[in-house]
Amino acid sequence: MSKDEWEFVGTSLQPETFGWIGVVDFSQSRWNRIEGGIAHVTEPLYGQSYKAPIYELLVSNSLRHTVIRFASIEMSPGVHGFWVPAIISDK
Repeated sequence: MSKDEWEFVGTSLQPETFGWIGVVDFSQSRWNRIEGGIAHVTEPLYGQSYKAPIYELLVSNSLRHTVIRFASIEMSPGVHGFWVPAIISDK
């Protein structure tokens, strides 16, 4: 997919807030949702839930996919980890 097929929607955090960014394609998962600027992600293999502030929201005009970019993730209260770029699951 070429870069110009993606429409920039907006950011909710300043880039300097964190240094590492991951990607989740929300069109590919029935477990993921966005609420109040926070991405809620449940990975299907182990069933762990994560939440992270959204850095960028992009929408593919051709594929109608929604992709968010985020970094530091609160895996459980007070425990942070990182998420790798991935399509989480098929619908």
